[in-house]
Amino acid sequence: MSPANRVRELVELKRFGTNPGALRGWLFLPSVLAPRAALVVVLHGCTQTAAGYDLGSGWSQLAEEKGFAVLFPEQQRSNNANLCFNWFEPGDIRRDVGEAASIKEMVDHVMQSHGLDSDRIYVTGLSAGGAMANVMLAAYRSLRGRRHHWRAALRGVLRRCPGFRAYAWQKSAEQQDVAEGAGDHIDETSAIAVRLHLARHA
Repeated sequence: MSPANRVRELVELKRFGTNPGALRGWLFLPSVLAPRAALVVVLHGCTQTAAGYDLGSGWSQLAEEKGFAVLFPEQQRSNNANLCFNWFEPGDIRRDVGEAASIKEMVDHVMQSHGLDSDRIYVTGLSAGGAMANVMLAAYRSLRGRRHHWRAALRGVLRRCPGFRAYAWQKSAEQQDVAEGAGDHIDETSAIAVRLHLARHA
């Protein structure tokens, strides 16, 4: 899908907080935002940009069809020469510091600005972005509350990641529902599971 064929462009978030991780943030809102719409946080892989990953993955196209919002945090070369999220740096993966804090500030800003459903915040990522999705689940476990507000789908990361707890998404289209009780690991999954889940519950 070329930029000319995208229904609406990504809009940069200019002022969303103190941004301690020095990330950029991009938002896609559909032409018609569903009442209490879901938010999907999409984290790109190394060497990628937010717009490039969106074009390859089709998230904004799906969001336009289904009426949900998509947030694309974006790495900068001043932070990482290969544009990888620094999921391995202690100063970027703890609660309220570095890149993790920047992503959380983006989420809070978008949720408050557009009245999105706090029970339907999803985070998905490819490669280093998948690892950073793990970081968000580990650093902000208190966000889950009664209904585990953060849900994740990961791609291109280790099959078992001790120390992290999350919803596990089933690859099979016949098992699209969230499987609770994943224990202290996250099964290797694909972002397509989130897309199927959102389509099914639209």
